[in-house]
Formats: sequence, structure tokens, C-alpha cells
Amino acid sequence: MRGQANSPLEGLGDRWLGQAMVKVYDKLNAKGLLEQTIDHDDHPDTPNLSRRQAYSEMFKANRDYVISAMGRGHAPNQDLGQMLAMYWDNRSIELLMPSEAWPQSKVLAYLDSSVGLANDVYGGYWISQKGIPLEPNGTSSGGYTGEYGPHCVDMVARIAALT
Repeated sequence: MRGQANSPLEGLGDRWLGQAMVKVYDKLNAKGLLEQTIDHDDHPDTPNLSRRQAYSEMFKANRDYVISAMGRGHAPNQDLGQMLAMYWDNRSIELLMPSEAWPQSKVLAYLDSSVGLANDVYGGYWISQKGIPLEPNGTSSGGYTGEYGPHCVDMVARIAALT
């Protein structure tokens, strides 16, 4: 049975879906596979959708979830993963359904908050000015954690390379 996402860790896995779509989009599009209709929800009473529409709706739903109050991370590594998913979801939407994609300025605002260039969702910073991942809830509690360092640095570097 399908259910709604409910974790600030969704993006750590979901980000690869959007990245995969961006990588294979040209081939899917060239072969006309995105225009074929599919049963997108395994429900016989709803009409089939084109893969283009179904994938676009999936990426929009994920993008909207990972930036929601429930979806935003509660620690720097979680939020970085969520924002990487948001980035790749939006890139996929740009290809599949350009009119539904967010402008770069909106995407960058979320990414900035995840890498310490703007306040996080709690009003502090996830990453200190010296690059130390802060935990819990960034500077809201004044704590930091060293074990997130390599993982967070990797995701910050990925975001920097993408932008």
C-alpha cells in the first residue's frame, strides 16, 4: 500500500531519482516513451496518464514535501539531503513540464539556507561560518557535531558544483 512521505530523511534517497531522470531524459524523450500512457496509481477508476505527466506529478509532490514544514530536515545532514532532492526534482520538472518548474532564484533560496548562507528553518544556521555542521537545530541550541562533517561537506560540495 502506498503512503505519504513522513520523514526528514526522504531526500537522502529520493535525490537520486531526480538525478537519474535528468541523465536519461533525452533517451526517454527521443524514443517517445514519455508520451506513452501508464497506470500511474494502480487504481482502476482513475484514467491513465502519460509517463511525462505521471513523472512530473511525482517530482512535484516530492519537491513540495521536502521543503514543507514536515519535510525539512531537523539536522544539517537531513536538510542538505532534502534540498538536494528538491534541486533534482525541480531539474526533472524543468525537462518534463517546464511551466511547472520553479525559477532558479527560488531554488537557490532553499539551497542557501541548507548550506549556511542564509538562516535555516529554525532561524539559525545549519553550518557555522567555519564550516562546522551544527546540531541540534543549528545555532538555535548552539551545538555542533563533528561526525556529520565529511557527509555534510560532501553534500555542500555537491550543491556548490550544481549551482
